[in-house]
Amino acid sequence: DEIAGCSEKAYDYLTIADAKQILMFSSEQELLEYITE
Repeated sequence: DEIAGCSEKAYDYLTIADAKQILMFSSEQELLEYITE
């Protein structure tokens, strides 16, 4: 959660692919599930 919070402040825009890589998710589906929590 801390990385996600920092990323939100550090980047004006992130693609799904970039966010997936930064947050170390193995799939876009995992990232989308995390985002909707």
